[in-house]
Amino acid sequence: MPQALPIYTQLTLNGGVQSVCGTTAAGTYNKIGNRLFLRFSIAAARSVTVRTQYTSTGSTAPFAPQPDPDIVLYNNGFLGIADSSASGDEALTRTLEPGEYVIEVYEWSHIDPSYSAAERRGDTCFNVSVTG
Repeated sequence: MPQALPIYTQLTLNGGVQSVCGTTAAGTYNKIGNRLFLRFSIAAARSVTVRTQYTSTGSTAPFAPQPDPDIVLYNNGFLGIADSSASGDEALTRTLEPGEYVIEVYEWSHIDPSYSAAERRGDTCFNVSVTG
């Protein structure tokens, strides 16, 4: 499944966006392709913003339901989550210490067990960036 590789997409602080696409082809909630992982590192403590924006490029369901990206940030455990119901855009800002971080990005309809198959979006792509 091309959406699942690479397992960790590399991001660079202030290095532009990386596009990742989630899918429900293997199932929902916690199946391969539902949750996408990216990593980045910083050399000095600073305020960092992780942003995820829906893109129709590569997406198979660009109109309904509205895309709802969410972000989870990790570094030796959970650091924070951004999971508003805002359509198409999500951001998480934290002051981080030097080190390596992992970002988890997903389309809400791909992991919410209350959605029926008809309510889930098809392949949904996001542009992810880290700035600070």
